[in-house]
Amino acid sequence: MKDTVEPEALKKALIAALGIHTNFRQQPVVVNGAIKAVLLSPDVVKIYPASDGPKHLGTSDTGGLMVYASYEGRSFQMHIFHGIADLRGIYGFMQTLLVEYLRVMGCAECKEYAAKCTDTASVFEDLFSREIPATPDDDAGSKRKRVFHLPERGSVKGKNAQHQYEIDIPLEALLSLARASHSTVVPTLQAIFGQAISSLYGVRGDDSIVCYTPVDLRPVFDVESGGNASSAFAIPYESSLYGVSLSDAAAHLRTILLKQIQPGNAIKVVARLSKIVDILKKLPIRPETATVIARKIGSGGDRRAYTYGFSYPGKFQIPEEAVPYVDSVSASAKSHSFPVWVMGCEFGGTIRLVFTQAFDSDRLVRAIYDELQKVFPDTEFKDNGSHSFDEFFISEVPHLKS
Repeated sequence: MKDTVEPEALKKALIAALGIHTNFRQQPVVVNGAIKAVLLSPDVVKIYPASDGPKHLGTSDTGGLMVYASYEGRSFQMHIFHGIADLRGIYGFMQTLLVEYLRVMGCAECKEYAAKCTDTASVFEDLFSREIPATPDDDAGSKRKRVFHLPERGSVKGKNAQHQYEIDIPLEALLSLARASHSTVVPTLQAIFGQAISSLYGVRGDDSIVCYTPVDLRPVFDVESGGNASSAFAIPYESSLYGVSLSDAAAHLRTILLKQIQPGNAIKVVARLSKIVDILKKLPIRPETATVIARKIGSGGDRRAYTYGFSYPGKFQIPEEAVPYVDSVSASAKSHSFPVWVMGCEFGGTIRLVFTQAFDSDRLVRAIYDELQKVFPDTEFKDNGSHSFDEFFISEVPHLKS
């Protein structure tokens, strides 16, 4: 923010935003051995100085909610459990929060503002009920590859901590390259990441550098939701691309992505994940055990199938009246399944990449930065040090009897 954050104003704004985006008021509970959710009052939400450190979500730490806010100087941060919403849904919530904060502070009245993504439609249940035509070239580009795995080891010191770096790229320069390559932002950056990784580690042979790529399915299936409506796709930077021009690599990766997200192919990816969840629901085991199994299945599968992860949901949009009061926006998430997770956030003519990694060495992020700077000389780099993440345990939420 442009000025020091006022804690009481932040809390009032947060209460107002929770009143609009009801899915962020969920508290998980266990009822007769099944995981359910109840809606809590917005008033229970908590805010803390950033120096207080990480919390246990869904407990008294957070008033039972899966969200809370922290603040320090001119910045504030929302801590949100991904199970509530994907990044697009979180963006919608954050837009409302900023508007409400400026209103409480008397800085700006965003009269034309309309909250985005406020409903909680069950997107995937809706998709499974539809007749979705088959797609030619089924699963194009996503067939199992021999995956290159980053040879990085050594965890960051500190409980539940990982190391974070920022790389800021001038938006217009990146968009110009993407357009010239007949591509878009995500595959263009994946091409640069692929070049950096293959060069740094000497990737050869048939190994593919495979990126875990979340895609917003809202425009693909014409649905709206303030919750989760994304699914991940495997975009491989294959050995045939090693040494190929950046423009040609970006165009090729764009073609693979477009084929994968055609409705007939995309629904298969969603169905595979849903099948695992359905199987676990039917097993006669405690929820605590089921969540551990689900995490092991998900993390183990992702670890084998991907080299790294990269999420970019597009521009963070706020009303014009609010823009002068906001310096920058960024997003990050802990890397669970692979050594590094990259999240991109576009705001104010810049795309900020936040690298969150589960190892100490900075040689990978610096290699990517060097590759980016060759293409975009005004690219900037920052080491943010270690960051400790919040935790969530099913065993800590209320266990009720019907």
